[in-house]
Amino acid sequence: MEEQHEQQRLKALAEQVASEYGEAEQATRQAEESAAAYLEQVIQIVKFALKAIGTRPAISRQVRNYADINGSDDDEALYDYRCVCLSSTSAGPYENNPRQNQGSYRGVDLLLREDGKMIQMTYEGGWSRWQGSSWGWEAVIVEYVTPMEAFADGWGWQDVDEWIARLANDLEASVGERKDTAKRNLERAERLQACTTLLKK
Repeated sequence: MEEQHEQQRLKALAEQVASEYGEAEQATRQAEESAAAYLEQVIQIVKFALKAIGTRPAISRQVRNYADINGSDDDEALYDYRCVCLSSTSAGPYENNPRQNQGSYRGVDLLLREDGKMIQMTYEGGWSRWQGSSWGWEAVIVEYVTPMEAFADGWGWQDVDEWIARLANDLEASVGERKDTAKRNLERAERLQACTTLLKK
């Protein structure tokens, strides 16, 4: 009789845990979907300004140090699009063991491209301070069609508020930034037009 009672108790506990787990999973799915929809709306709202606030991140760097210590070749390739980094203040790899003479480059960033697409850059490579060494890193780029794809790839929907706050900060910091440049260029255009008119006479 006691064994039957224990089995019933265990069954009731298992059913309760399974039910709570199912509710939690459903709530997580709903939160993910809501975060994705919110982020998609924000991207559509700010998309036309992304080119203005973005930069062209480096996608590779190759360095060759000459053995005679007279210099080095340092070639850096930039991405074709301007991007805003969502996952940190700026995109790029980090050096592991920076106090050593050599090591590896690692890191991963989530960026928002000027066309509104989210991309992931994963950095891999090595670095060296040895004379005559050659080293470098490259970024592997993955493009996400929707925020849900980014979430499925490990980017947390819980970070969406932080990403949007970073976008807002970048936009606020850029307000008025180009007014002086625009004014100078308009004045220069007017002077050049006046000179062109004089030369035609």
